[in-house]
Amino acid sequence: MDAFDLIQQKLRAASCVYEILDHAPVYTMEDVARELSIPEESQVKTMVVRLRTETGQEPLLCGIGPKARLDLKGVAAHLGIPRARLSLMTPEETEAALKMPRGAIGLIAPDTSPRVLIDRKFEGCPVLSCGMGRHDRTLKISWAELQKLGVFESSKIARAEV
Repeated sequence: MDAFDLIQQKLRAASCVYEILDHAPVYTMEDVARELSIPEESQVKTMVVRLRTETGQEPLLCGIGPKARLDLKGVAAHLGIPRARLSLMTPEETEAALKMPRGAIGLIAPDTSPRVLIDRKFEGCPVLSCGMGRHDRTLKISWAELQKLGVFESSKIARAEV
């Protein structure tokens, strides 16, 4: 099973209501804006952060707007840890940790359950759109449905849009 199939399996197991958009491959948020008719306010860009723990490291998924910058100080404040324990994972580290290629990463990991922080601006959003493990698929799901998976938190983690 690939990442896409595993994510679908998680969504079905949690009885989530969602839609999958089938489209030409997209690799960047600019591609999404150009190729898909998804309103920008519902697009979620997922950044993968390395969280250094007492026993090693683990990935932390952070969902922000398509033109926003991730605020690692905000992430650290939410987690109650020093900023020095956080850094962005490289594309290679991300692919190894999540089994998803860069540009296809979404808010749901295929075979692990990392902690997920989503910028507060998305809280209660009726439709969120994010990657789903493949460049030619996009997940559309509401904030309420995401909560059925039980791993999502919201906080101010994005800097002003660029």
